[in-house]
Amino acid sequence: MIGDFHTYYRELVAELGLTIGPSFPDLPGQSTWLMRDGRWLGEDMPWMSADDHAIYERLDRKFATLARTVDPEDPWSHPNALALDQMSFGE
Repeated sequence: MIGDFHTYYRELVAELGLTIGPSFPDLPGQSTWLMRDGRWLGEDMPWMSADDHAIYERLDRKFATLARTVDPEDPWSHPNALALDQMSFGE
């Protein structure tokens, strides 16, 4: 499932001659979470505790700060490009 803003995924789909089908077409513009105990709508991730949300927000801010230092047109010009490229998401 990809959104309209996933430009590069959409370009790859077109390049490979694939098609994208709709998902949850009756719920436009809302994140949908299918959980064992039902369907949840909205941006809050229902499996996260308040502490999990706080950690997520802190890490999201750190990632955004780092991302602002990378030129999307020339990411390899970043002084730490190789180290960042070799880093896992978990790291």
